[in-house]
Amino acid sequence: MPARQVLAERFWKYVREGPDCWEWQGARLPKGYGSVFLSRPYASRTTAHRAAWALTHGPIPEGMLVLHRCDTPPCVRPEHLFLGTYADNMADMVTKGRGRAPSGEANGLHRLTPAAVQHIRANPDGLSGRALARQFGVAATTVRRIRLRLMWRHLAEED
Repeated sequence: MPARQVLAERFWKYVREGPDCWEWQGARLPKGYGSVFLSRPYASRTTAHRAAWALTHGPIPEGMLVLHRCDTPPCVRPEHLFLGTYADNMADMVTKGRGRAPSGEANGLHRLTPAAVQHIRANPDGLSGRALARQFGVAATTVRRIRLRLMWRHLAEED
């Protein structure tokens, strides 16, 4: 039996086919992606969805990623996978509403208002960073980061 066929049989026996996703049942990486060791001729560790793509469609072109339509990390169903660049992956993430946490008031854990941030930046009373931090109930590091515009960057400067 050819090596590719042996590899395919070994690979697919670790897959549980569901009505939608086909879930990898072998080892997993911390973010939930399947992890598989491909023996000769490959002799390397890769993610299960990349292995599924290669076994189904052939080699993955240089610089290309294997992306999920279903956004389910352990899914290896070939119909749920597609090739794309890193930029495609980032665009897909944004389109599907994943990615960076909201900033400023959009973040449900915010303590400051835009007015408080403007007050901290203007500092009309000439208070120290620690005094401002106490006044607004935040860490001194937060005050420093606001002043350096590392936090609340989306606020326009008031002149």
